[in-house]
Amino acid sequence: MLDLRLTNKIFLTPSIGVGLYGKGRSNLNLYGPISFRSQIEIAYRFKSMSRIGLAFGHISNAGIGDKNPGVEILSIYYHVPLEKIFMKRVPKSI
Repeated sequence: MLDLRLTNKIFLTPSIGVGLYGKGRSNLNLYGPISFRSQIEIAYRFKSMSRIGLAFGHISNAGIGDKNPGVEILSIYYHVPLEKIFMKRVPKSI
């Protein structure tokens, strides 16, 4: 992932990733255990540093299997900084 700041509050985030896929109970056959994901997201950052964004992504085996089925994904994200969840504010020392 790479955050590209378009304005003070608007971010563009392209990302790529590799993962493993196990069929499980699904009838979906991806023709191999390795999957690749590419995605682009545009997001608005609030004063609280949280963000809301819209992303479009694609997952497939990138042609390394006998066939290359793929899926497109449209997602809405809400990001919250980890420090807002896990870290308590430390009072300033005098």
